[in-house]
Amino acid sequence: MDERIRELLGEGTDAAALEGLDAYLSEHYTAKSEIRALADENSRLRGDMERLRKTEAVKEGLRRLGVADPDYVIYRKNGVDGFLFDDAGKPADLETVVSELASTAAAAAIFPDRQTYAPAGGNSATDNPFSADSFNLTKQGRLWKESPETARRLAAAAGIKLTIGRR
Repeated sequence: MDERIRELLGEGTDAAALEGLDAYLSEHYTAKSEIRALADENSRLRGDMERLRKTEAVKEGLRRLGVADPDYVIYRKNGVDGFLFDDAGKPADLETVVSELASTAAAAAIFPDRQTYAPAGGNSATDNPFSADSFNLTKQGRLWKESPETARRLAAAAGIKLTIGRR
């Protein structure tokens, strides 16, 4: 390659000039690759910042709608990209998402103030038998027998982890 550079530079180029040129080109290509790496990192960080901004906007909106665990709702929507955003970047479909989830079994985890269940025995719906203000061992046992998953969910909402039947 040195021969080719000599041809390009012309006759009479000395070794010192070639070494200087080689060092310059090496620094130039190193700087270019560093600039490319920094531009890629900048792009990645901008994307992370945009996702964080969207996540915080969704969480704030969900909290305003009375959701106790916005992270769970975001999880149920497969991440923040599962929400619709308007042109200003604000979440546009939170009310719809909340109303859809309010009618599911996950409602106890999302809305702690709506923690009720209807026992199979025909009794009326009662408050969460695991919570401190309506603690009831009989109803806990009945609920566990009728619907273990509902019992686990209500217990978790009251801050209790049920491990019965699990290893």
